[in-house]
Amino acid sequence: MLDNAMLALSYIFAIAPYLVAMLMAVLLVALLVQAAQSPWVVMGLLGMAMVADTAAIHPLSIHLGLWVYPGDAFGALTAAALLFRVLFMNKRHLVPTAWWVFGAVQFVMFVWGLGAHGTGAGVDYRTHFSAWAGGAYLATFAQDEAFIKKLLVFVQCIALGVMAVAVYRWVGSELDAELARDIDKFITTGVPYRVLWVAPTFMIAVTMMVAVFYAASDRARGGYWPVAMVLGAFVLTLQHRTVWVTTLVGVGVLGYLLSKARAGAGMKMAAVALGLVLLVAVMATSLEELSGSIQSQAERAVSGGGTFYGGRVLSWVALLQKWAGSGSPVTYLLGEPFGSGYERYISEYAREAVTYQPHNYYVHLLYRGGLIGLSAFLWTLAQAFQALRRQLTDGNAFTPLLLGLFAALVLYYVPYAVSYDHAIFLGLMLGAINRARSVDGWAVATSAALQRTRLAGRHPRVTQVEQHGA
Repeated sequence: MLDNAMLALSYIFAIAPYLVAMLMAVLLVALLVQAAQSPWVVMGLLGMAMVADTAAIHPLSIHLGLWVYPGDAFGALTAAALLFRVLFMNKRHLVPTAWWVFGAVQFVMFVWGLGAHGTGAGVDYRTHFSAWAGGAYLATFAQDEAFIKKLLVFVQCIALGVMAVAVYRWVGSELDAELARDIDKFITTGVPYRVLWVAPTFMIAVTMMVAVFYAASDRARGGYWPVAMVLGAFVLTLQHRTVWVTTLVGVGVLGYLLSKARAGAGMKMAAVALGLVLLVAVMATSLEELSGSIQSQAERAVSGGGTFYGGRVLSWVALLQKWAGSGSPVTYLLGEPFGSGYERYISEYAREAVTYQPHNYYVHLLYRGGLIGLSAFLWTLAQAFQALRRQLTDGNAFTPLLLGLFAALVLYYVPYAVSYDHAIFLGLMLGAINRARSVDGWAVATSAALQRTRLAGRHPRVTQVEQHGA
């Protein structure tokens, strides 16, 4: 009896890996089918990936021949769903041509880099690809006000998740000296209370803009003002100067547009500004260490000192000089292949080369897309801006918020690169282009119909000939 039981267990253990593999395959197929029909599974995966990445002090990954990260799972599923919608649901035309060109150039440089540098090209390409595929995927859905509102709910959920991580680290650092050392070593770089990277902090800042928009436009009857204050406190405490500047610009654009569109919105924006000033004053008097750190970061931001000029601007100049002096038409047009590195010397006296990625997405694109890739990206941004400007008068209630987000995003890319969670923001920009094109198409069709009507009134025979030909 015991021998039979052991034999049965041996069979179970032998087939268990195959059963797990089959179940995983079925699950992936089910996820793909669902993602091809609706974006919300993919957005949920993005949110979980970002919160998991933020919560892990050390990079969270699984080794499957190469290291796979949470953002890679989002990118793979999104790309597969995009491919399905393009090939089998005829959604290709919903993605702007410039965005296709941008993605194609970077894919060519990835294939080249894969042959020349191996898996290092994939490490270099993965974030670019996930952001591009995610933005294109969201563009294939009709983005009406209900869609945008639901997408912003996911943004708020992600922000709540990373804020919970920040609170845990603030409290844990006070109770556990080892945790405090780990956080300081890998994240804070010596700045007190900076327990999150810049990407999740920017997500909190965007959520603050959403809260200000809802409060100023009477969508929540003022209930979002306290939420905006709390989010502002988090952004301030996390002390990423770039996020401070992008938030101020984004909220400034939002406030200006709302004050023009709605009576009383300007006073509400002034009230929230006063509230944030009072919040800073309270924090300054009650938390001396935090107050001193914030003051120090603010002085460095205003003076241009610290890492911005020495560590970034000089680095951009060195990269631009190297790119311009390459003498290669391929480098000028397409850049260098993924995985080829970013080695440069930031001064003629430097003994060691700097190898980290450029802290500037536009410079980054010159190296991973050249003039063609950078121009396609900038053209997409220009199309989005023009579309949003025109939609200010079309009755889309979210256009002021999207223009504020656009301003913040464009400025954010000066000192930082794209990350996979930006698929949400880029997808909203591409969606704005689609709405403008659909309005233009409707206007052309309406104009043609009116012209045919006028012709029919003057020359009935023309209409009969047209009908006969049809």
